[in-house]
Amino acid sequence: MKQTYPRTLQIVQHLAPGGIESIALDFLDHSENCFVLSLEGTRSESMAHWPRLARYDAKINFADKKSGLDFGLPGRIVRLIKSLDIEVVHTHHIGPMLYGGLAARLAGVKCSLHTHHDSWHLADDKASRLTRWANRFLGPINVANAKGVAGEVERRAKCDVRTIYNGIDTHRFRPADRDESLARFELDPSKTWVGCAGRLTQVKGQDLLLKAFVDLPDHVHLAIAGAGEQSDSLKQLTEQLGITDRVRFLGLVEDMPTFYSAMDLYCMPSRNEGFPLAPLEAQACGTPCVVTHVGSSLEAICPESGLAVEAGSPDALRDGLAKQLDQLEQLHRPRHFVMKDKDVRSMVDAYSTLASSILATRGAA
Repeated sequence: MKQTYPRTLQIVQHLAPGGIESIALDFLDHSENCFVLSLEGTRSESMAHWPRLARYDAKINFADKKSGLDFGLPGRIVRLIKSLDIEVVHTHHIGPMLYGGLAARLAGVKCSLHTHHDSWHLADDKASRLTRWANRFLGPINVANAKGVAGEVERRAKCDVRTIYNGIDTHRFRPADRDESLARFELDPSKTWVGCAGRLTQVKGQDLLLKAFVDLPDHVHLAIAGAGEQSDSLKQLTEQLGITDRVRFLGLVEDMPTFYSAMDLYCMPSRNEGFPLAPLEAQACGTPCVVTHVGSSLEAICPESGLAVEAGSPDALRDGLAKQLDQLEQLHRPRHFVMKDKDVRSMVDAYSTLASSILATRGAA
């Protein structure tokens, strides 16, 4: 059942496959009163690149942001806020924080929330100054998606931050039959499969994972789900490393629960992260993880079955994967770790409680 939630506009920079965007859509799945606004992109382009959007057609909106500074954008957001009778504006990342926060103030919205999904971007002086300015003049309630992120944001942005863990849908992400899952992607069941999913970009570190695979046993194969600007270069690197027969590029995968269930081990080789969702999804499907020690990744893995290794190092990834692969049969199934407090319903409930208490305090409930 969908949760009770004040009429809320989630504002993201764009609607393309990614963790932040998936979180915004999760609110649509679990609250009748949520809407999403994408600052950039068009409806037709976004739906063409992300089939999941089709079922939210009536709940998603596009602001047609112009390149660079768009001085007319706050006014367009104000009109949307009023047309939808919005009570809460909830922004994600710096661009939406600035444009959405200003629009919320102009529209008289009494509750403005901003979620920090990572802290590493605040190492940039411009980003930290803009965030401090927004906090001072726009006054959002700051929320971080993990304790580690909260601490760093408080230090860099000089503001009070609450913690609400991002959650994943454990009803959707659950273990499936492994043989059927392997067959779905035409993967050889006689091999040991390591999975990796995400945008194919430099920050996600798939190149590091490919280099790590060179020295792993031949029976260990890699399946990569995702699309992005580094697709061609990663395939070229695979050829240069001589491991094309052990690596499958699956492209954009919609059926991620089946993908995770097909894997013996999941790997997140990112150079930077906030609080990553993919390890939660994999563990909810019963698949243990190896992640790089970045952002709040330690908070996203089960301490009984997960392993965090040094970031940016193919050798550290290789050694970590080898260690976990050697003891696969002894590793605990990590679904219980996700079920405890990282389910999407817990996240929606926490935001609902927070927003409702703010509205009540400010006389809008």
